[in-house]
Amino acid sequence: PASGEASVTMADWTYGEKAKAPVPASDTHGTTNVTYHYTGTTASGVQYDSPEIPTDAGDYTVTATFAATTNYEEAKAQADFTIAKKDVMATWSGLAQVYDTTEPVQAMLSGVVSGDNVSAVVAEAGQTAGSYDLTATLTGAESANYTLKNGTATLTIQPKPVIFAVTDNVAEADGNVKHADVAADDDKCTSYTVTYQQNGNEVASPKEAGSYEIWVEITDSNYRHTGG
Repeated sequence: PASGEASVTMADWTYGEKAKAPVPASDTHGTTNVTYHYTGTTASGVQYDSPEIPTDAGDYTVTATFAATTNYEEAKAQADFTIAKKDVMATWSGLAQVYDTTEPVQAMLSGVVSGDNVSAVVAEAGQTAGSYDLTATLTGAESANYTLKNGTATLTIQPKPVIFAVTDNVAEADGNVKHADVAADDDKCTSYTVTYQQNGNEVASPKEAGSYEIWVEITDSNYRHTGG
């Protein structure tokens, strides 16, 4: 028998879509009696070798075997095809926070095929006031089939507002230095300095009769004055 001619093509598709079918062609063998075998590598690096059409994202080759006929011997043809990763998006939450709060940063996925085990894990960031670049990565049994399109975000932690209460701020002039008691409404805010001013000038040791302005400067960047 002669060798004959045969070919096969197979279109690409994206993970989660309906799989494409191989398209055989042969003027010598016809296309009635053709079998297929698939080989390749999945997106997670697993070798694939099966007569079943693959479903995971990856790069593959289909081998079509055209059965021998009276006039022609068995023929084989191959074609490469790709199952592309599916794009997913993350809805970020918890990106605007205030110091000393416990709201978690989350990236919730949309576009995941129903039933797939895929989620986004956000790397830990700083906990003090400031801005931090965050990265989310996909995890789960089917995560290799997906591409996260917005896997980065910025976390902003604002300083916590505090109010200072002043007590014992009325005293009788007796020649001794006087100081008022100043305390923040958050007992964790302990880094601040208290100074006194009179007529626009700082007074280090107020002891003369008169009125003095009390100034509080917060030296811990995790806190700020309420309204300021």
